[in-house]
This record gives sequence, C-alpha cells and structure tokens, in this order.
Amino acid sequence: MKIINLNNLNAVKQNMFIRLTVIFLTLAISKVALATSLVELSVSNTSDTTAEVKMVFDDNAPDIEHFLIESPAKMSIDLLGATSSLDKKSFTYSGGLVVSAFVLPVQGKVRVVLSLENAVHFKLSDSESNELIFVLGDLTSSELESTVDYDEGLDDLIVIDGN
Repeated sequence: MKIINLNNLNAVKQNMFIRLTVIFLTLAISKVALATSLVELSVSNTSDTTAEVKMVFDDNAPDIEHFLIESPAKMSIDLLGATSSLDKKSFTYSGGLVVSAFVLPVQGKVRVVLSLENAVHFKLSDSESNELIFVLGDLTSSELESTVDYDEGLDDLIVIDGN
C-alpha cells in the first residue's frame, strides 16, 4: 500500500495554483493587448457651427455609445473595449464649434468628451474600418437623409434641441 505524504500534496496544490494564476494573468494580458487602441484624435473646426472629429485606431474601430448634453453643450463618446495610446488626455481648440476634448480611460472603454460652443446635431460619416468620423453642426434634414442609413444609422443620430 502506498502512503501519500501530505507535505507533497500541499506542494502539488500550490504548484497547481501558481500555474492557474499564470494562465489567468496571461489570458488577461492578452485580452488587453488585443484591444483596439485609439492612436489619433483630430478636430477640424470647419466653421463656428460645424466641425469634423476623426478618431483613428490601430485595428478596427470599436463599438460606441454616445450621449449629448445641451447645457453646457457636450458630446460624450464611449469607445467600448478600447484603450488609448494618445500622449495627451486634454486638447484645446480655438475659433470653432469644438472648444476642447478630453480622453478618459475608464474600465473597459475610453470616453472622449467634446466641449462644444453650442448644442448641435451630428452624424457618423462613412470611413475606413479603423476610423470613426463624426460630423457635427446645424445639419439640414436633407443632409441627414443623404448621409445616415436609417436602417442601421438611426441610433447614431441624436437630436438634442427637440427638432
């Protein structure tokens, strides 16, 4: 009959725990490493009432959630499952609709907050698979109809002034 040494059993359990911990950490790090990263944020204030915000990623653009605040006028865009590789978190712009941008890493996402001169409409424009381009401004209904696919893009359109 074979006798099991309890000290060896504890060592086996400790070894298994260490191995499982290493595997778990490796998977967690791999998931973070695979997340798409925001590598560029640019704002073009095309006039006092219109602007284009372009976000470029190192992989496919992530899913987004967004909301607008009328007063003070702000637009918040959550980049779900993304990280940020930007050198700065705060950007200031002058002479146009977008006054500033803040890039805030939050659990499992990156939040981009745009401070605006006034509340506006916006649309998500066609772009490359690794880009998101937002067009902000006083867009007419014909501009919205020609650029937003109502089957897929209606969720990307929020009107905050009641029109």
